[in-house]
Order: sequence, then structure tokens, then C-alpha cells
Amino acid sequence: MTKALKYIDAVRGYAILGVIMIHTLTVAQPTNIYLQILANKGKYGVQLFFIASAFTLFLSQKRRSEVGIKNFFIRRFFRIAPMYYLGIILYLFVFKEVSNSYNGNLKYCGDSVISFFNIFSNFIFINSTNPSWCSTIVPGGATISVEMIFYLIVPFLYSKILVNDFISFIGKVSYSAYLIHFIVIYYLDMVLLRFNFPLKFVPYFIITVVVTLLASNIFRHLVENPFIRVGKYFIKKPNENIL
Repeated sequence: MTKALKYIDAVRGYAILGVIMIHTLTVAQPTNIYLQILANKGKYGVQLFFIASAFTLFLSQKRRSEVGIKNFFIRRFFRIAPMYYLGIILYLFVFKEVSNSYNGNLKYCGDSVISFFNIFSNFIFINSTNPSWCSTIVPGGATISVEMIFYLIVPFLYSKILVNDFISFIGKVSYSAYLIHFIVIYYLDMVLLRFNFPLKFVPYFIITVVVTLLASNIFRHLVENPFIRVGKYFIKKPNENIL
């Protein structure tokens, strides 16, 4: 059984507050400019949900003894589907005016077409694939659809084909790579232009990655790792004095 992580629940808490905040803007605008900026940032609540979901899913896959695809899909279905199906019924027959009011504010969705195929697409969670189905029944339903589609590929993202030593190495040097790659791109551009080499994307990208990784690995061993050890020394030293 995966132990619940309090900080992940906290992340989800901030995420839903952000979502509620951005939707509140549809009926009430803050007069304070800073509060207005903060409220507009609520739109990133959905992305925060996605990040928390991805983290917990992979952590769950690692912790559970049974990682079969069938069991994974069963858990995900019964976690998401019942409440969403209830939402479909409520917004179709009980709170239809609520659904219609929010659809008018969802600019990324097409005109609402309540049809058999629209309703069916919501039941099988593919409504995000068609602008006319998008969130036209359940407000925000496209987000749930995207989440469920993501679930379909999670077991394959957790396989050894994508999680390999090479990509893991890139992850280890990613911090230095983030800081160095700007320099690599700048000077590589100068060199290629000087010798009149064509700037085609694929070879340029590959060369940039190779040079960046080589340089980043050097900085990882010369800067990152030594100072990580220094940090551990300062953490360990007070503990030794206490003992």
C-alpha cells in the first residue's frame, strides 16, 4: 500500500485553490493589481495537478509489489470514473445552466454540441480530442480526459526502454547543462557561421547536446559534486560535536 504523502496533498491543495481562483475571475475582478496578477496565476493550477499526478503515479509504480498493467488501469479507473460519471449526469440533467454558463467562458472549446457521440466521448474519456466535445458537458472535463489519456501511456513510460542509463546520465548533469547550453548554442552558432556551415536543426541540436553534456559532466565533477560533499561535511560536523 502506497503511503500517503502529506506534501503531495498540499500541492494538490494549492492547485485546486488556483483553479478556483481563476474561475472566480469570471464573475468577480479584484481591484488590487497584485491580487489580480496572483489570481491570474491560478490558471497554472491544472499544470500543478498534472505534475503531482505524474510524481505519485511513478512513485506508486515503484513501491507496489504488483505493477501489472491490468491492476494499474483498474486502480485508475475506479479512482477517476465514478465521480466523473456522476458529474456527467449532474451537469446534463440537474445543473445544465451551470455547464452552459462556463462553456461560454471556455474559449479553447468549440460550440457545444450535446449529442450521443459527445456524451459517449465523455464516458470513455476522449472528449479532449474534439473541440466540440472538449468541456461542453462537464466544465473542465477536458482536463480529466487529458489525465486519463496520460494514464494509458504511464506503464510504457515506466519501462526500461525509456528509463535507461543514457537518459539517466543526462538527468544527472541536467543542472549544469541548463546553465551551460546557452553558451554552447551561442559559440556554436558563431563557429558554424564563420565556416559557412548550414544551420539545420537536427544536426545543430545533436552537436549542441553532445558538447553540452561533455562540458556539463566536467562541471559536475569539478564543481557540483565537490561542493555537495562540502555541504555534507558541514551537516555532519555539528552532529559529531553533539555526539
